[in-house]
Amino acid sequence: KYKLDDLKAFSAENAKLKIDGDRLIVFPESDTFSLFYNKPVNIKSPTKFDIKLLIVIAVLSFLAAYKLTSYLADFKTLNNASRMDIVFLLVFFVILFIPMSNIDKKTKYSKDEGRELSSYTPFINKGKINYNFGNKFDEWFNDRFFLRAKIIRLYVDCKYKMAINYYENSKAFINKRNNWVSQKFNVNSQNLSSDDLKSYHYSLKALKAFADKNNIKLYILVVPDKFEMYPEKHYPYLRFGNKHAQIIEIKNYLKKDFNINIIDPYNELKTASINDLTYFKTDHHWTEYGAYIGYRKLINEIKKDFPYIYVYKTNDARIDTSKKISSKDKYFINGQTYKNLNLNDETILDQEYKYYTNKLYKLDKLETNKKHYTLYNYQNNINNDLKLVIIGDSMGGNLAEFLPYSFKSTMRIYYYINAGDEYKFNMKQYEKIITDFKPDAMVVTFFGSGINRLNKLYKKE
Repeated sequence: KYKLDDLKAFSAENAKLKIDGDRLIVFPESDTFSLFYNKPVNIKSPTKFDIKLLIVIAVLSFLAAYKLTSYLADFKTLNNASRMDIVFLLVFFVILFIPMSNIDKKTKYSKDEGRELSSYTPFINKGKINYNFGNKFDEWFNDRFFLRAKIIRLYVDCKYKMAINYYENSKAFINKRNNWVSQKFNVNSQNLSSDDLKSYHYSLKALKAFADKNNIKLYILVVPDKFEMYPEKHYPYLRFGNKHAQIIEIKNYLKKDFNINIIDPYNELKTASINDLTYFKTDHHWTEYGAYIGYRKLINEIKKDFPYIYVYKTNDARIDTSKKISSKDKYFINGQTYKNLNLNDETILDQEYKYYTNKLYKLDKLETNKKHYTLYNYQNNINNDLKLVIIGDSMGGNLAEFLPYSFKSTMRIYYYINAGDEYKFNMKQYEKIITDFKPDAMVVTFFGSGINRLNKLYKKE
């Protein structure tokens, strides 16, 4: 324990401080703040001596030295075998040095593994001995030795080819009998508690109050998950779960108290999925065709408030096809879930998908990258003065291939949400951006499996 007794040495970011006798009082000015102690503290790292590890190292060192000296002794006594032994030793030690011959010191993040690589910490770090140097160096070397990426690639390819019907890693799953890929997550819905429902009520009521205060028509689009449309394609990893039950439960609960427009295109997508793919086989997002089905459901609701709004029709577009999966701005990839599986087999891209390009109107996209989100400004030459804000996760991507054509100007606020990061997503950080834009309508959109983010848009102080 360390006593930080100099209260004047404290400072804060996003908070005000007050000293009251022997107490330090903090007055936060935002949802998050930082507290700093600006004097050095002498902290000595604990040391640990592991006698078992010492014995193991000593024994292995003795055996290695004994074997090496026996080889050297054999060179003199066994003339017929000495040359072969020398060659063997030379090859053995050369192979040992290959991993050290070209250490990758620059790469910070492994896209194949989806994680940060270990950084190097010297033995003498900031004037002090790093007592954990051995473990840290081992982690650093294992992440950066020469040909590591090729070895991982070879290992993954062998595992994938040896798998008969199904292959999986910690992130995703592929049914090799039909080439359908899925992310791993819990598909089973749980009954929401009264506290859960109250949190949705508070969050969405606050969202509606913000919209009403600024004369913004609010629409919430919850996009069903891929497994809801094609559960049989993911068997046996994904069974017939029913996450959609939670969406219905929340909608029914909210209708009892106040009217908020939650749009659920589940039935329309289920019907459309019979004739064409509404979701990509190697990605968890909906196809442009699926997004168009969702757009039609959404625009019919918007049309009740704006009767003369332009409705995008499929015959307004040039339709192209590709086996690749479209990402941002028609940048084609093999699929995000495909990437999470770290596959190297493009033969599973066996399905053609429809892609739409509007023939009647031009859409200008101006992109601005922010720290936590990407802000897109869509400008259209369509004949109305309506403005729209689309805010939410990546399901708004393919939706933005259609929805901005119904408005004169559209702002899309895309917040990239990693697992566990939904707690960081809240509306307060976007309120000023939205009010400055002065939209007529706002669409909030999330995955069905991420519907719990709706109860965190606004949280009680």
